[in-house]
Amino acid sequence: MSKAANNSDSGTAPTVNGHALDSVQGIIHAFSYLGEEYNKGDIYEISTLHGRDAVAIESRTSRFQHMDKILAVHGRDVLISDITSLSDGRLKIEIVEE
Repeated sequence: MSKAANNSDSGTAPTVNGHALDSVQGIIHAFSYLGEEYNKGDIYEISTLHGRDAVAIESRTSRFQHMDKILAVHGRDVLISDITSLSDGRLKIEIVEE
C-alpha cells in the first residue's frame, strides 16, 4: 500500500483504478465498477446531501474493496456521512464533499 494511502498528511489523495479520491466525482469514477451487473452493487450521485455534492455506494461487503483508501481521505477531502447495513447484506456508504 502506498504511503499516501496510509498518511492523511501527505497531501496526495489515494487513488483507486487511476482516479484520485479527492472529490465526489473522483469517487464516482474510481468505484464505477460497482455498478456492473456481476457486482450486485450500485454507485450513484446524490445531487445534494446537507447542501453538498454527495455519492452513495452500495455493494456486497465481499465486493467492497479499497475501504481503507476512503477512510484515508475522510475528513481531508470528503466526509463519510453514513454507513448502513442493508437488509440484503449489502453496505451503503454515503460520502459528501468537504
